[in-house]
Amino acid sequence: MNESITLDSIGKIGAQSEFETEVREIFKGYRNNSHVYDLDFQYKKLIQIVSDIRHLNLAIDNQIPEWLENELEVVFQKIRTILLVLEIESN
Repeated sequence: MNESITLDSIGKIGAQSEFETEVREIFKGYRNNSHVYDLDFQYKKLIQIVSDIRHLNLAIDNQIPEWLENELEVVFQKIRTILLVLEIESN
């Protein structure tokens, strides 16, 4: 990630977002695919991290710690990889 992740930039995660809607649609349509379960797990992990940030007041001056930013980046990369695999499988 090129820019720092702030509370503002993650504020929409977990809210009724387009991404959440897409994850639900993918899950409904491809329940028998193990990658879909991985996607669902990673998305829930992302929601949990964001929830922890908010509830534990881990942000200082609206910036989250670097170690937590790294954790989010790992989850985002896993989600991206899963989505690429699913796209390839669907074609």
